[in-house]
Amino acid sequence: MQTSKRYLALLITFLLVFVLVGCGERKYDYDKTGILTDGVFNYKIVEGVKTVYKEDEYGVPYQEEVDDSYVVIVNTVKRHKTLEIPEMIDNKPVREIADYAFFEYTKLFGLVTISKSKLKEIVFPNTLEKIGKFAFYQNTKLESIHIPGGVKLISESAFAGCTNVKRLTITRDEPDYEYYTSDSTDANPIIIEGARSSYVGDILTLRSVQANAEGETVSAPATWASSNPRVISIDADTGTVTAKEPGFATITAVSRSGDLRASTVIMEVKASDTTKVIGFEQKSLDRFNDLRELVLEVQDVALLNVPQGFLKLNSKVKIYVPDNAVAFYKAAKIWVDFADRIQPMSKLPE
Repeated sequence: MQTSKRYLALLITFLLVFVLVGCGERKYDYDKTGILTDGVFNYKIVEGVKTVYKEDEYGVPYQEEVDDSYVVIVNTVKRHKTLEIPEMIDNKPVREIADYAFFEYTKLFGLVTISKSKLKEIVFPNTLEKIGKFAFYQNTKLESIHIPGGVKLISESAFAGCTNVKRLTITRDEPDYEYYTSDSTDANPIIIEGARSSYVGDILTLRSVQANAEGETVSAPATWASSNPRVISIDADTGTVTAKEPGFATITAVSRSGDLRASTVIMEVKASDTTKVIGFEQKSLDRFNDLRELVLEVQDVALLNVPQGFLKLNSKVKIYVPDNAVAFYKAAKIWVDFADRIQPMSKLPE
């Protein structure tokens, strides 16, 4: 009797290991599925062309159709603990990860869904634009996720149930800020520091300094004004700027010392580049139970198309943003509820 029980226990253990670990490789018949393989990835090629506009050597414009085909990652031939998806396969850019691509599971007794994924680390290519539905659903061993700057859509439940992720990083491909130098006709003028380009809703504080008799740069209290408050408003006492709408404004700082020295600087509020926006479908980042660090390498808050109430962050999550965008995030509608958690990127632990 005891022997029979031992055999039964061994059989059940074997079946569980077989179900949870699995075996073999994922192979497809190309003629039936259109799925190719390079030995690591199974993928499809989406054929396409696009029209580009050029000029010939004489400056005459013309248009030309060029290949715009791209690769969609279906899954991998075998399961991996670490994985780097290349930018190019078959000389075509990898732009999408298919629905359910890395959702690996089994149903125990037909009732309970159990993850079979071994994936702990994945590196996405800079060419990536879309992550499909349930693509990494219940990848419970993933420890960090870095979304590159070209991704435009994270689909429904793409990363839902990645309960072990500690750090989530989201990047956008953005131009650097433009920094401006003030101008004055005065001798030993006031110098305006901290002037840069901005986006609608951005908040920054300008500083006024001046060289003293010893040639040292010291603070020079000033009264501030904007030539176009509809575009940029500025607090007359503190020099705090708020970007209102795209356009230009001349900022003037007049010394309070009585000598009426003045300097000006022209500042621009740039329109958001809507081609750089990343969208999040429902539950795409759901149940990040162990998340500790949300890292937003994004200067323009508008590029994060986060629906109101979408973020459900546990109380231990800290949000890291570019140092010169902290005030911008803290005042933004979607992020204001998390203002006390927002930290400058310079404080992010390595």
